[in-house]
Amino acid sequence: MEKKIPLIIDTDPGVDDAFCMLLANSSDRVEIRAITAVAGNVPLCHTKENARRLAGMMGLRGTRVAAGAEKPLIVPQETAEMAHGKNGMGGLELPETDKELDLLPAWDVIYEECKKAEGEMQIVAVGPLTNIAIALLKYPELKGLIKHLIIMGGAQTTGNHSPYGEFNVWADPHAAEIVFQAGVPMTMIDLDACHMSYLTDEEYDTFVGMKNRYSENFFEFMAKREEERKSRMAGTPFAGKHSPPDAVTIAALLDEDLFTYEWLPVSVETHGPCMGRTVVDYRNREGKTPNCRVVRGADRQRFVNLFYKMAEVYAK
Repeated sequence: MEKKIPLIIDTDPGVDDAFCMLLANSSDRVEIRAITAVAGNVPLCHTKENARRLAGMMGLRGTRVAAGAEKPLIVPQETAEMAHGKNGMGGLELPETDKELDLLPAWDVIYEECKKAEGEMQIVAVGPLTNIAIALLKYPELKGLIKHLIIMGGAQTTGNHSPYGEFNVWADPHAAEIVFQAGVPMTMIDLDACHMSYLTDEEYDTFVGMKNRYSENFFEFMAKREEERKSRMAGTPFAGKHSPPDAVTIAALLDEDLFTYEWLPVSVETHGPCMGRTVVDYRNREGKTPNCRVVRGADRQRFVNLFYKMAEVYAK
């Protein structure tokens, strides 16, 4: 039997974060060891509660759920309620659960679980990188215990929260720069990669129509929210495209052939008008050692297939 991938999901749920967790949990190749919450889309009081309830909803009894950073390292906190709603789930009330939060903070849980995994741990980080940065600062040996870190963050072209800043990196650029320069093997699933990985209107309707155990309290709710999104995106290049960005990171973990990559030097602007920009040095003008695997192309159909497979796994 193939050995399962030990995984930590660092997250700020967030509707698309929930899809990320559901996709990971649908795979028999993954063992979710911990879910660590960080402030981002909404304040920590909501993200930790959403993480706890999502874990309970998915039956993740052996998975630790821990609360982490409630604000960025240096910059003032800004959230994204305008996109995710006050509670992060667009107003959806997740089912109550007896799942409890871990007594330790996120960075200690990350370290403990990575140590247990003996160099095999993979981390998917789909929120601001504050928890990961704190863990790396507190435990310098941690970088040698992480097999690979996949982040949803950054942009090679334009941002979604500022002209060049993608929200997760922009929300805590100092934490992001610490992580990028820490020497951890990492992959950046940026906005450009997410724009390559989408479902069309027809494909999304097919996906939602595949009834499953989460249809009533999640997928059908998402279908209603997509109607709002369609009207908001009408006339833009994103019309007719459905891409839950955080789930793309799990897709990249599950299917190594989904993207083509190039190892390149990447740094983060931490101040000024370009704060939060991920600077990709394609020609390595500064002669730095490449520190990040950057997406250069995608096989979109493979992404669609993973979403259909997830719905089939959860089918009633």
